[in-house]
Amino acid sequence: VIPWPHVPAHIVQLNDGRMLTWAAATADDFNLSAPNNTVAAIYDNRNGSFVQTPNPRQNMFCAGICRTIDGKTMAVGGGAATVLTNNTWTSGGDNRVRRWYPTAVTLPNGNIFTTLGSSDLGLSELWSPNSNVWTPIWPTDLAPVISDFKRFSPEDYEWYPWLHVAPNGKLFLSGPTDNFYWIDPNGASTNNVAFAGA
Repeated sequence: VIPWPHVPAHIVQLNDGRMLTWAAATADDFNLSAPNNTVAAIYDNRNGSFVQTPNPRQNMFCAGICRTIDGKTMAVGGGAATVLTNNTWTSGGDNRVRRWYPTAVTLPNGNIFTTLGSSDLGLSELWSPNSNVWTPIWPTDLAPVISDFKRFSPEDYEWYPWLHVAPNGKLFLSGPTDNFYWIDPNGASTNNVAFAGA
C-alpha cells in the first residue's frame, strides 16, 4: 500500500515514467472557496518518492489533459490552461470560455484543440505554442454533437468527448455519443463538423 499525499482525480504518466497525479484545491475535497489552486505531486515508482507540484494558477479537478508538442503536460479547464515545466506549473493562457470536463487534443502542427465539456456554447478553441494564446474557432457547428450528448446524458453534460487525430488531419469523435463525427480543427469553413456514421 502506497500512502498517497492526496486523493488522485487525474493521473498522467510522464515521459520519464514517473506519474503525475492531482486532486483539487485540497488534498481530499473539492473546495469551492479556493478555486484557483490544485494539490498535485509526482510519484517516482523507482524509489517510492513524491515531489510536490502544487498548481497555484488553476483548479485542475475537472481539466482536460494533453501533451504539448514538446511532451509537456497541459491541463485545460475552468477558464485557464497550465503547463507542467520542470515540476512547476506555468501559464498556458486563458480560455475564452470557462469550461469544465473538456477534451484537449494536440494537433500535428503543435496547436492544441479544446472543445465541449460543461459549456453548452459549442465554442471550440485553438492554442498556439508560439503565442500562448487561445483563439475561438468560429463557426464550429457542434449542434448535432451536443444534441447527441443530450440523448446520451440527460443532465446536459458534454463531458470528455472522445477525440482522436486522424491521418487526414481531422478529428474523429468516437463517442460516448451514439453517432460518430468528423471535426475539422482549422475552423476554416461552416462545414467543419460532419456525420461519420453510427
